[in-house]
Formats: sequence, C-alpha cells, structure tokens
Amino acid sequence: MASLYGLTLKNITRYKGHEGEPLQQGNIYYEGKKIGFYSDGDWGRPSTIDFDNPEAEKAALAACKKYYTDYPQDRWSKDYEPDLEEFFPKVFQFIDWEKYYKKMLKKGYLVLGLYQKGIHEVRTAGRLEDAVREALKKADAENPKIFTGLEDFILS
Repeated sequence: MASLYGLTLKNITRYKGHEGEPLQQGNIYYEGKKIGFYSDGDWGRPSTIDFDNPEAEKAALAACKKYYTDYPQDRWSKDYEPDLEEFFPKVFQFIDWEKYYKKMLKKGYLVLGLYQKGIHEVRTAGRLEDAVREALKKADAENPKIFTGLEDFILS
C-alpha cells in the first residue's frame, strides 16, 4: 500500500462538491495505526484534518516535512512552511498512482512513468524501463516520476 514516510489513507471515499468538483476523504494511518481523519474542504473551506491526539498530528507533520525536504520540487509554494493541507493530496495521488500501476501490471506493463504537462498528468506505461525513460525524454517531461515495482510507492 502506498505510504509517504509511514503515512497513508484508508477507507477512501470520493464524492462531488457543490459545483461538481472532485473531493475525497479517508482515515489517516501512521505506521499501520489509525490516527485521524482527512476530508477535502467544500464551499471554499479549508480541508478538515482531525487527529486522535497531539502526538499523531506531530507524527503526520514530521512525515510532511520529510517529504518536502526530499522532494522540494513538489511544493506549491516555497514562501511558507509545508503543511498537511498541501501534503494529503500528495498521499491521495500516490495511492492513485499505485492503483493505476497495479492495473498496468495486469496488462503486462512493468514500468510506469508520470509527469505534469500544464494542468494535466501524463502517464506512460511500458515493459522496459529504458523505453519509458526515452518516451519521457522525448516528451521533454519536467520532474518525471518512474515506478518499476510496488516498493516504489513506499517512501521511508
């Protein structure tokens, strides 16, 4: 299961907001233990992030800071400290990528390459890592991510 520095989401529910925008929510787990709940904000509100105790919040914030220290290019803005409202969409994204990778594995593809092109996410799957890297290079992809196994979805 996809995990960013011990943090993951389970029991994920996806639904539409008042204007049809995609929203999601789920239980927060840290190192296998349920520590809280996350829900995207609707009607312009911030996300709801409830932790079972202050230590759980500290553990989640430490995972968040570690992620953005290791992957600074994934920050929305470098003008402020990373926060959990910015971080949890990344956790959902990793879970989605892992789900897509498993789907591609069933079709015989062993490598998944991803990159952003404007506001769109482009996915490239292949049987050989070199071929996927070449496709990403030809597409002039900035900050591409390449996954070659399920273990790539667990950052620690």
